[in-house]
Amino acid sequence: MKAVQLTTSGDYFSHYLIDDHETWQKEVRIHEGLSLERFQYRDIPMPAPGPGDVLVEVRGCGLNHLDAWAAKAPPSNKRSEPVTPGADIAGVVKEVGEEVTAVKPGDRVIIHPSVSCLDCDFCLTGRDNLCQSKGGFGGSRDGGLAEYTLAPEWCVIPLPDIISLIDAASLPIVFITTWHMLVARARVQPGDTVLVNAAGSGVGIAAIQIAKLFHARVIASAGSEPKLEKARSLGADEVINYTTHSLHDEAMRLSQGRGLDIVIDSLSGDLAEQSIEALAPGGRFVNCGCTLGNWARINVARMLFKESSVLGSVMGTKNEMLQIVRLVGEGKLKAVVDRVFPLSQTREAVAYLADRKQFGKVVVVPDAHYPPVEGYSTL
Repeated sequence: MKAVQLTTSGDYFSHYLIDDHETWQKEVRIHEGLSLERFQYRDIPMPAPGPGDVLVEVRGCGLNHLDAWAAKAPPSNKRSEPVTPGADIAGVVKEVGEEVTAVKPGDRVIIHPSVSCLDCDFCLTGRDNLCQSKGGFGGSRDGGLAEYTLAPEWCVIPLPDIISLIDAASLPIVFITTWHMLVARARVQPGDTVLVNAAGSGVGIAAIQIAKLFHARVIASAGSEPKLEKARSLGADEVINYTTHSLHDEAMRLSQGRGLDIVIDSLSGDLAEQSIEALAPGGRFVNCGCTLGNWARINVARMLFKESSVLGSVMGTKNEMLQIVRLVGEGKLKAVVDRVFPLSQTREAVAYLADRKQFGKVVVVPDAHYPPVEGYSTL
């Protein structure tokens, strides 16, 4: 079968564990070009399902910034064996192994992106996103940038017919991550003022919608006017262009000097610092990524006196994934797909994503199914 394989690790841990900013800038090479030759389009053997496994014919695989990081990872950060990237996967069941009862061949499915142990304290209490033995598609095991992929039955979720396979491939990581940030970590309430940084990102488009679902007031920030226009069409009440205005000053102005109840951030760096300074008393800043660096300075005294909270958030649980699929099926949340590429043009898709010009998700489909027959949601 055809697949894209990657020899250099793109795991976030390869740069999250760097302890000083100078080394981070050198090792991550954030200002350098992409090493797209690391993505090799080739023939590999088709996997065979063992007991408890499901073989899925991939119909769509959403890209994430992790895939762009893989093209920037230090040259020394090599895997012992190639891996097929891609964590956001939707498709049709081709074959099932022994003991599989949840799905059958021909079923349309979406795959939960994390593979947990199901036996630790975190898994047994519904916090499988914190499982310390957790792996994931495209990292510890082959992912969805291929014609077929193999998944444990626990990860495979039947997909309602009303959701297209392309839309489904855009959902998993960004929607479960954002739901976990807003609902589980920030505990969003009706009437909260929520700042969504990087509104054109996958997390951004999910955060605008989820915050509005909870009847919050949404301020969206982005670096270009076209992205801000689309953020308004998605439901944002106010917008901030952080390349032409001070994020902090505009957030304070738009909140009538009160400050922000919640900030949803995937960038870190200077924008995180400005956002934390703009929190209202009792405000919550929640971060799920460090695109602009691993560090932000915090005035601890002001945080103390305002009783503000700075929270980390990682992925989401399978139960949250089930909620997302239900809400999208009911039309209460929607996928936003920016562009679809064939699998043979994965390098071009990664370069397009790394340019950060998209609004919504970039999805890759096997060449045999390109262009996709099913429609998909866009703005």
